[in-house]
Amino acid sequence: MKKKHLIADFAWNIIGQVFVIVIGIIKNPIYTKLFSPAELGQYTLIETTFQIANIFLFGWLAANTWRYYNSYQENIKRYKQMLSVIYLLALILDILGTIIWYSITKNALAKELILLSGLFLPIQFSLNISFVIFRLEMKPLLYNIYRSIHILFIFGCTILGAFIFELGVTSLVLAQVIITLAINIWIKLFHPNFTFFIYNLKWKDIDKKFITFGLTTIAAQLGLILLTSSDRYIINIFENVDKVGIYSQVYNLSNVGIAALVFVIINTFSPYLNKLLTQTNGASNTISNYVYTYCILILFPVFWVSMHADEICQLLLNERYQEGASILPFVAISSAIYGVTLFFESALMFQNKFKAVVSIFSIGIIINIVSNYILIPIYDYHIAGHTTLVSYFIIFLLFVFKVKVPASSFTKKQISFGVQLIILLTLNYITTKYFQDNLLKSPILIRLTLLNLPYLIILAVLFWKNKNNLELDKLLSNKE
Repeated sequence: MKKKHLIADFAWNIIGQVFVIVIGIIKNPIYTKLFSPAELGQYTLIETTFQIANIFLFGWLAANTWRYYNSYQENIKRYKQMLSVIYLLALILDILGTIIWYSITKNALAKELILLSGLFLPIQFSLNISFVIFRLEMKPLLYNIYRSIHILFIFGCTILGAFIFELGVTSLVLAQVIITLAINIWIKLFHPNFTFFIYNLKWKDIDKKFITFGLTTIAAQLGLILLTSSDRYIINIFENVDKVGIYSQVYNLSNVGIAALVFVIINTFSPYLNKLLTQTNGASNTISNYVYTYCILILFPVFWVSMHADEICQLLLNERYQEGASILPFVAISSAIYGVTLFFESALMFQNKFKAVVSIFSIGIIINIVSNYILIPIYDYHIAGHTTLVSYFIIFLLFVFKVKVPASSFTKKQISFGVQLIILLTLNYITTKYFQDNLLKSPILIRLTLLNLPYLIILAVLFWKNKNNLELDKLLSNKE
C-alpha cells in the first residue's frame, strides 16, 4: 500500500464529511426553528438513554468487529456465528426493554419516541456493521456514498414529516428508522459480502477473548457516553428540559465542525492503524506518527471554532438557542482531545490492558458527574462545558502516562513544524483581537474571511513545504 492510497482515502473521507457538514449547517437552523427547546430536550434525553442501552446490546459488537475482523479473515463464518448469537440475545432484550419503558410512560410524545427508538437500535446496528466492514476493507468511496445518502435522506424525510404530516420531533426518529432500513436492504442486495445476517447459530463456539474484549468495550463506551451525555440528565434535574435542548444543540455544532473533522481523520487512519497494531501487538511507538499527524491537522480548526464561537452560533442557530454560545469552545477542544486519546486507547486495547482502559475512563466519569452535580446548581448549565473539558484532559493525561510514547519518536523537523504552527496561531489570535472591533458592522461571513483567510493561505503554504515531515509512509502497515 503506497502513500498515495492513504491520501486518496483521506480525500474521500474529506469529501464525504464535507457533504455531512453542509447538511448539518443547513439542518441546524431549520431544526432549532422547527422544534422547540422542550421537544429537542425530550428527544435528547430519550435518545441518550437508548444510546446507553445500545452500548450493552449492540454497540460493543461493532467495536469487536473493528478488533477481530482482520484476525478472523481465514474463518469469517465462525465470526458471523458468534455475532449472530449475541445479536439475537440483544434483540430480545431490546424488545423487552422497549415494551416495559413504553408501558410505564404516560407522556404521549415520549411514548412515540421510545417505540421508534427501540425499533431503530437493531436496524442501526446492521448498517453500522456494514460501515465498519467498508472501512476495514478500505472501501472509503462506498462508505462515504452510503453514509452521505443516509444522512441526506433522513434530513429530507424529517422535513417532510414535520412540514407535511405535522409529526413534530417524532418525524426525526421515524425518518431514521425508514431510511436506515431501506439502505440496509439495498446493501444486502448489492453488496452482500459487506453485510451482517443471522448465520448458523452456535453458542458454544463463542471465543472467551471475544466476550472479554466486549466487556472492556462496554465499559469504555459507557464511560464515553456518560462523559458526553450525563450532564443532560443533571441539567434536567437542576434546571429544565428547555436548557437540555439548548445545551444539546450547541454541543451538536461541535459535531458538525470539530467532531466531524476528528471523524474524518480517525476514519482514514483506523484501517491502517488496526493492521499495524495487530502486527506489533500494540507497541507504544506505533502510534507516535498518528498522534503527531492528528494534532497538526486538528490544531487550527479547533482554534478557529473556539475563537469565533459567537459568530458561529449566530449563523447556525435560532436566536432561542444562542445563549449557549459560550459552551462551544470547551466542547470543541474536548472533541479534539477525545480524538487523540483514541490512539492511546487503541494501543492499550491491542496490548490487552483492558483494566487500564476501564480504570482511566472510570476516573474521568467520576470527576465529570460529581463536578457537574456540584457546580451546575451554582453556575447554571453553561459550566457543563468546562467540566467536560477538564474530564477529557485528565483522561488524556492518564492515557499518556500509561502508554508512554517515547519522545525520541518525534523528529526535530516535526517539532520545528509544530512550533511554526503555534507561532502562526498566536499571530492569528493577536490580529483577530486587534481588528475585530473595527469589523463588527461587517456581515459575519465577510468578517470571518478577512480575519482568517491570510492565515489560511500561510497555513497551506507551511503544510506544502513541510509535507515530508508528516512521514505518511510510517502510517502504513509494515506488511504493505
